[in-house]
Amino acid sequence: MDQKICKYKFFTKGRIMMIKLFFSFVLLFVILLLFDIFTGTVCIFSFVTGFPCPGCGMTRAWLSFLQLDFKQAFFFHPLFLLPPFILTCYLIFKDKISIKVLNVIYILLIFVIIGVYTFRMIMYFPHIEPMIMNDKSIISKRLFQEIVLNLKLNLTE
Repeated sequence: MDQKICKYKFFTKGRIMMIKLFFSFVLLFVILLLFDIFTGTVCIFSFVTGFPCPGCGMTRAWLSFLQLDFKQAFFFHPLFLLPPFILTCYLIFKDKISIKVLNVIYILLIFVIIGVYTFRMIMYFPHIEPMIMNDKSIISKRLFQEIVLNLKLNLTE
């Protein structure tokens, strides 16, 4: 068997991984776009429960930040700088941090995220953007229907 061996391979492992990553992002974008078109939101948590998720406002915060409106950015989500900070730290220190220290950092991050989410829910929910109730969600529709049905039954008795 005579096989030609190409001296310059175009599809190296790194390029194949980058192509897969690119198409994964494109697929994710298309799925989120279709989800937004059919449901009115890209947040699956909000669509199902009706409640804003801990990340609600993150995109609007970044858009405000890019427009140099820092006050509005921190209003929409005070932790919007956290993801790039975490990614940068990971890329710099990934081989230098022990598993125990990493677990402590994860636990602290979870407490910070839950704390900020709780504060935002107390201060802004349900009437101030971005912490608003999604009336079109699956659960809130069913709850609303049950409440109306119970009210009708109680009024007719």
